[in-house]
Amino acid sequence: MKIEFNLFASLNQYMPELKNDQPNIMDFESGSSVQDILELLSVPVDQVKLIFVNGVRGKPDYQLQEGDRLGVFPAVAGG
Repeated sequence: MKIEFNLFASLNQYMPELKNDQPNIMDFESGSSVQDILELLSVPVDQVKLIFVNGVRGKPDYQLQEGDRLGVFPAVAGG
């Protein structure tokens, strides 16, 4: 299944190089959860603060569907 996938801020270093014409569109095994994808990409789960699926707050056990948009953010400090 194809999903749009983005890792933001310090998590961006875990984003693989994509070799297609569609930036951030990745193909994952059908039935994969957010957690499965984070593990596959070696993203340290303890650094993940926010997960958004299709613009709505999501959870690691959410089972992704074809065409979903996934955004993952670390904790960020600011002033």
